[in-house]
Amino acid sequence: MAHQGSKWCFTAEQLEDSPSRADDVTAAEENALREKTCGFIDKIGVELRLPKIPIATAQTFFHRFFARQSFKKHDRRIIAVTCLFLAAKVEDVPKKLRDTINAYHKIKCRAAGEQVVVDLDPEGEDYWTIKERILIYERIVLQTISFDLNVLHPYKMLLGMVKTIRKSKSFQSTTSSKEFAQVAWNFVNDSLRTSLCLQFKPEAIASAAIYLASRYLNQLMPEGGGTPDANPWYQEFKVELQAIQDISQRILDLYSASQRASQKFRPLMERIQKDKKKTAPSREPDKKHSRSSNDAAAAGPPVSKKPRK
Repeated sequence: MAHQGSKWCFTAEQLEDSPSRADDVTAAEENALREKTCGFIDKIGVELRLPKIPIATAQTFFHRFFARQSFKKHDRRIIAVTCLFLAAKVEDVPKKLRDTINAYHKIKCRAAGEQVVVDLDPEGEDYWTIKERILIYERIVLQTISFDLNVLHPYKMLLGMVKTIRKSKSFQSTTSSKEFAQVAWNFVNDSLRTSLCLQFKPEAIASAAIYLASRYLNQLMPEGGGTPDANPWYQEFKVELQAIQDISQRILDLYSASQRASQKFRPLMERIQKDKKKTAPSREPDKKHSRSSNDAAAAGPPVSKKPRK
């Protein structure tokens, strides 16, 4: 279920009715373009030695832009570098436009297979063309996203959520808090290559990342504070189980598309499938084998068995 109450949270139906779809870009093609270009943003950010938060902000701006614009009408790479240039300023780690242009040029050339890449001549035509396009598109991006530069990332609540969960008496882990949080952090990183930030609140994405981390490390999440009557762990963060399952599956779909990633995460995928079967609603029993309503009423409500000590 998509989180309502924000202009940047859309339902699946709303995203399906995107400007790109009107230009005959299929959902699969749009998802692939989002994933590929967010990876492109990440590489430019690393080249510029930017922290993860401004890179994540740039990826979020990129997703917001193409929620309102068509991939057919804009150069996705120029939009990507423009979002990164803007995000670095928003997150108080601004980079010179010259450095941003050269980082963009290097990553683009490497993607094309060029081994030796040098900085562009600041007086050359190529440099000035890219510079002009970034400055023009900065205004277009700002207008498209309604000058809304506020982004709440899952990272900012992830660490606190991990600490809360690990305090549970029923949570048993063979890994340190730091290792567990890092694995969850990596899943949040991967979520940004999808449009999940346009569909779910950050608490839900952080919860899904924590769940995926626990299953990747082959650990079980606590059943709510260690007491039989306690709520499941995710309800403490006001997140629905269905949201966690939907987000987790979308992230796993990324890995399924890559043979290398698919092999690495195959055990995780198998564990997630087993979990889904456990939480799936059971089929209604055959009437001829079920108890009558009178019998059920006489028997009273089911009684929970006490756990073995």
